[in-house]
Amino acid sequence: MSKKLSIEPRVRSLLSYLEDIENGLLQIPSFQRDYVWNRDNIKDLFDSIKNRYPVGSILLWKPGEQIGNDKESIGSYYTPKNNSEKVYILDGFQRLSTLFGCLTNPEKTSLKRNTDEWNELYPLYYDLEEESFIYIRPKSQPFPYQVPIYALINSSDFRQFARHEFEKIPNETTIETYYDRADQLSRVLLEYQIASVDINNADISEAVEIFSRVNSKGQSISFDWMANALSIKEGFRFGSEIDNLVEEIKVYNFGKIDRNILFRCIQSSFGKLYIDNTKIEVLAKREDFAAVTQYSLPKIKEAIQFLYEELLVLDNKLLPYNIQLIFIMDFFKKFENPNNTEKEKLKKWFWITTYSNYFTNYSLANQRKAYYHFQDFLNGKEPEPVYNDKPNLKFAVADFPDKIVMGSVRAKALTLFLLNYSNNFVPVKPENVIGFKLNKLLPPIIEKNGYFHFIDDFASAENTVPLIEFTHDFDSVIKSKDLSNWLSKKNEGKYDQYFVNDKMRDDYQNLEFKEVLKERAEIVQMAEAKFIWDLDLEYSIPIEL
Repeated sequence: MSKKLSIEPRVRSLLSYLEDIENGLLQIPSFQRDYVWNRDNIKDLFDSIKNRYPVGSILLWKPGEQIGNDKESIGSYYTPKNNSEKVYILDGFQRLSTLFGCLTNPEKTSLKRNTDEWNELYPLYYDLEEESFIYIRPKSQPFPYQVPIYALINSSDFRQFARHEFEKIPNETTIETYYDRADQLSRVLLEYQIASVDINNADISEAVEIFSRVNSKGQSISFDWMANALSIKEGFRFGSEIDNLVEEIKVYNFGKIDRNILFRCIQSSFGKLYIDNTKIEVLAKREDFAAVTQYSLPKIKEAIQFLYEELLVLDNKLLPYNIQLIFIMDFFKKFENPNNTEKEKLKKWFWITTYSNYFTNYSLANQRKAYYHFQDFLNGKEPEPVYNDKPNLKFAVADFPDKIVMGSVRAKALTLFLLNYSNNFVPVKPENVIGFKLNKLLPPIIEKNGYFHFIDDFASAENTVPLIEFTHDFDSVIKSKDLSNWLSKKNEGKYDQYFVNDKMRDDYQNLEFKEVLKERAEIVQMAEAKFIWDLDLEYSIPIEL
């Protein structure tokens, strides 16, 4: 251990962190993990700050010697490199990157940014009417009372916004209300403080050791554990009921689902959509808590069975949105034995809410409106289950993903489409299926005629082939992650359900590997586009297709 190593705790304003990042004083070490938060994580962070909840301390490291290979950007912005006073963020990168990306005014900063990354994650607005954080739907304009969050930490920026937007609002009383709400949140942001622990003069080996220990996973206390302690009655233990459900849904590969999601389903069984924190002790002490729980648990299982068998959500990590489970549970509460028409409407609802980034783009208030609209559909008051707050505007679908990763709803949508397409949209039974795999059509390196060819697009979506892993060995090649054998001439006319055709085989024989993946990208995108258009969603594909 370094003899000069020292640890100094202190409390700093949120703005001071932003200033240090913009000036290049705070950097990201090369061994730090990539940014992994999604829009829901971002909104949750700002909800905590708005409520003045603590968001955890930041672990900072000032090395005793210069090191290189820093990460390039924070919050999509490329910050300057200040080698003389550099301090590294060991723990808190996700939080600080979020704050810097959302609270930096892109029109005023001199920093360059990754525009695509910023547009995907950081254009956060505060809705002064609903008093909630939202993202604006693609190709839709914000209302005058929806203010970019970065405008609330600079008085001149907000005045400029208000002069331009509030003049569109005819009611002076409403305008004053919006000013008060904006001022209240602005003061919270300007006054908000975050603790830091500064580690000075540690060498790089010590910093890596500290980082690895801080980021090791601990055992968290789930909501059902807390409810269990409050709701013990004779013959009923909530935690045990959840344990039993988890065992039963393992057959659908949902055994590793976050138990808090199952608890949210139980919460929502009491007539209100619970997607935010609530007083667990109030719920657990209700007289009907045990009865409602015991009625709801089998319905949760039915919902998971439907997702697995009818939509090929063959693992809980394929579920696009946790909240979808609540809606589908309610469907099976209403329809004991749904007919084909009812099930087809539920399937269409699932695909629309998945492909449109429905629950990400909708505010908490609109999510609740969507829930009550869905309830009206179940009760015969609405003909269709999908709620649209702007009926004249179609839901838009994001571009074809570059890669298939389970952290992206758009990538999950593509994966589920490919799985269903490969099985001709026919349901499956768990006794016939083990799960799914993400295989590659081409391996990273191909040896042909004594030469090695490197596949630059190895990780791309068009090189990824999601496969249903059936219990019977219907094709031994599927057991291999390398599916290039499908491109041999002996397999002409086969595997078209996986978007492999004879043109691709010709290209493969001619060592035109880029053309193989280009052709697959085109036929996959066209098939998916037709599926999306049938859902009456807005989606554009490259013109050459």
